[in-house]
Amino acid sequence: MSEIKSTLDIVMEKTKHLSMTNEEKRAKEKEDVSSAIKGLVQKHQDQILSTEMFRKELGSLHQQYTFEDKDVLLYEILSRLDLESDNGYTLELIKEVFPIDSVKLGEKLNQYRDEIKKSAENRVEYFKNELKEKYSISGSAVVPNIAADSSWHTEVNDIKNRFHLELDEMKGGLLRS
Repeated sequence: MSEIKSTLDIVMEKTKHLSMTNEEKRAKEKEDVSSAIKGLVQKHQDQILSTEMFRKELGSLHQQYTFEDKDVLLYEILSRLDLESDNGYTLELIKEVFPIDSVKLGEKLNQYRDEIKKSAENRVEYFKNELKEKYSISGSAVVPNIAADSSWHTEVNDIKNRFHLELDEMKGGLLRS
């Protein structure tokens, strides 16, 4: 009777002559390290890992793989900074793991929020004045819906694009240094 082979046995038999070049091995290792670091950063961001536990896990990665912290780790952490999100844990991680002044990044993110808030307040005030002058409607019950105003959305997008460029420039400077 002939022997029945599993799919794995067949695949292993067909690929036993294949081997990876050193370049392919380095690329695979870089991909594995990047994936592991993404997972660590996400766990820290989700508050599953404290900064101390993050450092321990990072140390374990160093024992398993050879890689430069700055190349992979800093890029991954900086890529998590977002104008619309709470970046407290990401900024904390940058401050704790790298000798980088994360205060400037935090200030840039706060400037963005302040400018959006100021823009919204100005737009609300504009509509309140419009209603008062044109229709004699005023008072504390008047709450303009600026979310329905396309010109305010355009202004917000302009602010957002400007701050994205500034933040990307700051990130690039940190990665190059």
